[in-house]
Amino acid sequence: MSFKEFTIDNCCYILNNLRFPINSEQRFEMKGEYPYYGANGVQDYINKWKFDDDLILIAEDGGNFEQYSFKPIAYRVKGKCWVNNHAHVLKAKEDFSQGFIFYSLEHKNILFFIAGGTRSKLTQNELKKITLNIPLKNEAERIREILEATDEAIGHTESLIAKYQRIKTGLMQDLLTKGIDENGNIRSKETHKFVVRNGIEVPEEWEVFNLKDLGNIVTGFTPVVKQIDNYGDDYCFITPSDVTENQFIQTTARKLSHKGFELCRHLPENSVCVVCIGSTIGKIAMVKELSTSNQQINSLIPTDFHLSVYYYYSMMLYLGSQLRREAGLQAVPIVNKSSFSKMIIPVPKNKEESLRIINLINEVQQVFETYNKYLKKLHSLKAGLMQDLLSGKVRVKI
Repeated sequence: MSFKEFTIDNCCYILNNLRFPINSEQRFEMKGEYPYYGANGVQDYINKWKFDDDLILIAEDGGNFEQYSFKPIAYRVKGKCWVNNHAHVLKAKEDFSQGFIFYSLEHKNILFFIAGGTRSKLTQNELKKITLNIPLKNEAERIREILEATDEAIGHTESLIAKYQRIKTGLMQDLLTKGIDENGNIRSKETHKFVVRNGIEVPEEWEVFNLKDLGNIVTGFTPVVKQIDNYGDDYCFITPSDVTENQFIQTTARKLSHKGFELCRHLPENSVCVVCIGSTIGKIAMVKELSTSNQQINSLIPTDFHLSVYYYYSMMLYLGSQLRREAGLQAVPIVNKSSFSKMIIPVPKNKEESLRIINLINEVQQVFETYNKYLKKLHSLKAGLMQDLLSGKVRVKI
């Protein structure tokens, strides 16, 4: 039997009469263990509840309606909770699968039903008109089981990513402040001598350097945009928006031609770029291939490229407070080349120790990246399954 079209009003109870908003002052006096939900998720935890059920919440206003393809417009909650007046509350009627309805709504395009204005709104009357294609309950439940299994794998992988991020953060803190002794052990004050150099406490075996002592400091430049032949597809042109959480800059929104590139200061592979102006000051990444940047970025071109990754990790740990302190002295948050050159990071005197530190951090980073790649595959798998199973294009055996 094929899928049949139902409206939300046909297949769901709408329990909006039990919603009730509580302002932040009241919630402060009601702190507790039960989640308080709004348009897009948990807003707080309080000591009272109005629902104790398996429910679907979909934003009434302020939802991710326009970003539906990559952000959920609906989410599922179970157990004791409180819901405010910014989320509609749905529960499947007896002949329908709650899970199937949730997945049918999670990334659904409902823009046709959204009222415009300063804040997009899905009224209850329009909510009732939204249509879903639904099979018989047995098949719907089997589809729900498949998608839930995928969600469980996604959740498990996200937990592993968070775990290895914590491990990496802790390891970086230890290795970049204490280092590794000749026996391969992380130093401690109980077993090793630490000294203060340039205001930073470091192992006796380390020095503290200005960035200018570690290589050449370069400030970027923007070729004239009106001269269209300055731009093309030949060389990456790095701006702050291209510096993400990734270690390496993979690509850039704009690229330069050979002519435009020759007007700029060149950044060899493994140079370290730091955003030094604006609201994203302090973002750091490495250059993957011969590139250049605009004037919002200062870069370190290391004298010894074998230590580029060490400098990258150390700058991540030590530069943030220095940049914020220097930028705070300006009307516009900015750190110029001269000030940037004088910023400091600690470095082991023995190059081999720096390389061992890089290897240890990279081992954890590789695990972290492996799980991130797997997570992307799982999200892609789920998207494909939803497209096939929720449409009836691929049927499941009951």
